[in-house]
Amino acid sequence: VGDRIEVRVKCTGIQYIDGHYGCVTKHQMMTEEGHTLLWWANTDAKMEKGDEYVIRGRIKKHDKYNDWCQTVLTRVNVVNHIEQAAA
Repeated sequence: VGDRIEVRVKCTGIQYIDGHYGCVTKHQMMTEEGHTLLWWANTDAKMEKGDEYVIRGRIKKHDKYNDWCQTVLTRVNVVNHIEQAAA
């Protein structure tokens, strides 16, 4: 907790949730090793579902949801958008 990481991820889901202070964006990602990352942002989605990115962020906490371990990140920046080869 507190460490800065730089990792390649695939965006597996984006949700927009309305709250008392406006819309919050929940980014769900998976690393190449199969670890689940979660990032809550109060800005528009900076990613698209299914695309791969290199991100940099700070580990906020390790959490569990429905017996599934996940790491919550904060202060995430998209370093690089990895283009997918055309099929």
